[in-house]
Amino acid sequence: MGHCCCKPYNCLQCLDKTNESALVKEKELSIELANIRDEVAFNTAKCEKLQKEKEDLERRFEEELRRLGWQQQAELQELQGRLQGQFEMEMARLQEEHHSQLLRIRCQHQEQVEDITASHEAALLEMENNHTVAIAILQDDHDHKVQELISTHELEKKELEENFEKLRLSLQDQVDTLTFQSQSLRDRAHRFEEALRKNTEEQLEVVTAVQAPSTLEAWCPAQGRGFCADLLPK
Repeated sequence: MGHCCCKPYNCLQCLDKTNESALVKEKELSIELANIRDEVAFNTAKCEKLQKEKEDLERRFEEELRRLGWQQQAELQELQGRLQGQFEMEMARLQEEHHSQLLRIRCQHQEQVEDITASHEAALLEMENNHTVAIAILQDDHDHKVQELISTHELEKKELEENFEKLRLSLQDQVDTLTFQSQSLRDRAHRFEEALRKNTEEQLEVVTAVQAPSTLEAWCPAQGRGFCADLLPK
C-alpha cells in the first residue's frame, strides 16, 4: 500500500481509493496468474504432446533405421554380387587378354628365336668357312715353311757333310802326318836304341879289352881289328 498524501480528514477516502487500487491490482494479478496457469497447462500439454511425438519419432526413427539397415544390407549384398560378377567378368577378360598377350609374345619370341638361330647358323657357317680358309692358308704357309726348312736343312746338311769331309780329310792328313812322324820317331828311337846299345856294348868291350887284352884281340875279327886296336890303350 502507498503512503497517504491527503490530510487526516480525507484519510478514509484515500483508504477507499487504496483498497480499490489493491483490488484492481489483485484482480489483474489473478487474471495474470490464471493466464500463467493456463499457459503452463497449455505448455505442459504441449510438452507432453511433444514428448509423445518425440518418442513416436524416436520409435519411427529406430524402425526406419532398422529398415534402412536391412535395406542397406540387401543393397550391399546386391552390390557385392554385382561387383563379384563384374570382377569375375573383368578377371576373365584380363585372363583372356593375358593369354592373348602371352600367345603373341610367344609367337614373337619364337620368331626371334628362329631369326637368332638362323643368324647363329649363318654366323657359324661363315666362321667355319673362314676357319677352313684360315686353316688352308696356315697349311700352305706351314708347307712352304716346312719346304724352306727342308731346303735349308738339306743345304746345311750338305755344307756340314762337305765341311765334315774336309775336316775328315784334314784330320786324316794330320793323322797320316802324325803317323809318319810317329813312325819316324819310332825309327829314330829304334836307331838311337841300337846306337846306344851298340855304344854300350862297345864300351863294355873296351872295358873288357882293358881287363883282358888278349881276350879282346882274340875277340875282334880280322876286319875289325883296326877298330879294336884303336880301343886298346897305347
